[in-house]
Amino acid sequence: MAFGYSNYSRAASHGHRLRFADIPSMTRKPEHALLGGVGIAVSAKSDHIPLAAEFAEYVASPEIQSSLYYEAGGQPGHSAAWMDEKINKDSGGFFFSTRETLEFSYMRPRNQVFPAYQENP
Repeated sequence: MAFGYSNYSRAASHGHRLRFADIPSMTRKPEHALLGGVGIAVSAKSDHIPLAAEFAEYVASPEIQSSLYYEAGGQPGHSAAWMDEKINKDSGGFFFSTRETLEFSYMRPRNQVFPAYQENP
């Protein structure tokens, strides 16, 4: 298994398009998957906090996530984008096909130990 990355399933991808599905599970629920991703944040040290917060709100909006953000190669996090028919058609159903895994996943811990733990075999 690997992190689901919609760019590998898009119509414009180079080479072979990959197909994604929910992770396998003994319980019939695709649970315990690790949610990756970077997200967007506003630094408390910024000299432009109001402007940065306004941009974060803009880029995270359902309208932008379902259009410009996806079209520019981003992987949307907004549920409206995940349910968008056009995006799913372009990505070979990536978002429809992995939605349940996303719903049952857990967020990667935010501490200094975890990245080293994840990288060790």
